[in-house]
Amino acid sequence: MGKNVALIKTQEEFLSLFENAEKGSYVFQNFFETHTAQRNRSDLRIFVIKNKAVASVLRIAVNNSSITSNASQGGIMQEYQTSKKLQKIAIKIIKYAGLDYGTADFLLPSSTSISKSKPAVLCEINASPGFEAIETQTNVKIAEQLVKMVLILKRKKQKRL
Repeated sequence: MGKNVALIKTQEEFLSLFENAEKGSYVFQNFFETHTAQRNRSDLRIFVIKNKAVASVLRIAVNNSSITSNASQGGIMQEYQTSKKLQKIAIKIIKYAGLDYGTADFLLPSSTSISKSKPAVLCEINASPGFEAIETQTNVKIAEQLVKMVLILKRKKQKRL
């Protein structure tokens, strides 16, 4: 949900993080700059339900100084036309993780294209992603598709019994 995400630029900021933070686990990764034409940072989220990419949205940070694009942090979502190749990659990732439902979040070199020289980079996967924001900000109905998946799985299970 974009909480406790920080961009560390100096050794002093790194040390300060540990002086002021609670004990726990941390994840560190290289920062990959992505942005829209308005310079707001963004990422691409592909929703996968039962081996099918059902939605792709560009998540855009609320302002150009924010490093998170999560809706819970004020980010907005826009439907985004994703290549079939990237959809297949997202499906494989979610399937490999053993999930019937999940999202794959990618960082794009720009908000307008994916090129061979600058491919999309997988940022994370989510086993239980929220979908309230996508439903209120776009025409995509994730909950309806999830209910259909559960009913199909239930019928298949009953047939086996």
